[in-house]
Amino acid sequence: MAANMEFKEKLQFYCTGGMVSLAVALGEKLGLLQALDGVSSPSNPASAKVVAEAASCKERYVKEWLSTMATADIIEVNDDERFWIDAEKRKDLIETPCSPYARMSYVTTFGGVFEQLAELMRIESPKLGLDYAQFDEYYKCRDVYTKALYGKHLIPNIVPDMGMTEALTNEISALDVGCGSGFHSLLMARHFPKSFFYGIDISENALKIAVDHAEEDGLKNTNFSNHYAEALPKDWGEKFELVTLFDSCHDQMRPDLSVREAYRVLKPGGVLAVVEIDGTGNTKEDKEKDSLRAAMFYGSSLFHCLPVASNSPDALGLGTMWGRPKASRLLLDAGFSNIQAKPLSYIANVLYLARK
Repeated sequence: MAANMEFKEKLQFYCTGGMVSLAVALGEKLGLLQALDGVSSPSNPASAKVVAEAASCKERYVKEWLSTMATADIIEVNDDERFWIDAEKRKDLIETPCSPYARMSYVTTFGGVFEQLAELMRIESPKLGLDYAQFDEYYKCRDVYTKALYGKHLIPNIVPDMGMTEALTNEISALDVGCGSGFHSLLMARHFPKSFFYGIDISENALKIAVDHAEEDGLKNTNFSNHYAEALPKDWGEKFELVTLFDSCHDQMRPDLSVREAYRVLKPGGVLAVVEIDGTGNTKEDKEKDSLRAAMFYGSSLFHCLPVASNSPDALGLGTMWGRPKASRLLLDAGFSNIQAKPLSYIANVLYLARK
């Protein structure tokens, strides 16, 4: 009986998490949390009416949103039903949104492909996967998550773990494969002005954002272009000292080919750095390691990573939690040696380092 009750409570926990994630996403879209932050403080809580006016939204709906966030213990509420953001929580919600909060908005974006995914999963469907173009809203949310996670850790933690701080400080050429809107390259370009940073992606929208940001910041040491990872320009042979892939290897249909291309464009002695989710590749092991985290990443893989990585007859379809054994084999088969897998405890990922 106790075990059954515990199971029901767990189901309720998951249901509540889904509802709260939807509320967070709605608040982000409407700027409700920012409005609350602007009109309230611990010493001067705000009514729903004041928050609604600040956000240019209907008061009754804003009251329901505030109540959802308060009962979820994301914001605070007093006996008079006035609301504010706790000073400590504000650091993770407003100042520098933490990655779990940023990730909560993903849930709504997956709803846009729910029916298409259900249809393609049927055995009679000729479809193999989904197109990257179907995930524009997801990639916008992912940008927020990327900035929250890597904005805090890329320069002070990840680059030193790559062993590349001195080289980047002096002068090298680096390539980011699957750069998206260019956040990693732009951040490194600001911190290492003597080095030059290339970024490639197949999304014209993302690349335009990257180019616009580079121009706005007056950066002269970046270049963003549209290329497939498995077919980089022929004249890029032995061009780079560093090639990076941030959370993008498992999203590719043929990551084996893209890793071989990375090997080709690296100079002898060059470094490939691949940041990935630290799955084991075994469901039971992932469950025992951290069941909640594993369920989140298997779920996001189901709705995005696996469908986009399975959309061709020869696709490998790795999925988010593909694990260290497969990753090491992929790198070895591409010709790399001295392969290391470094756990990044500060972001719960793993960094694969390989040298040409």
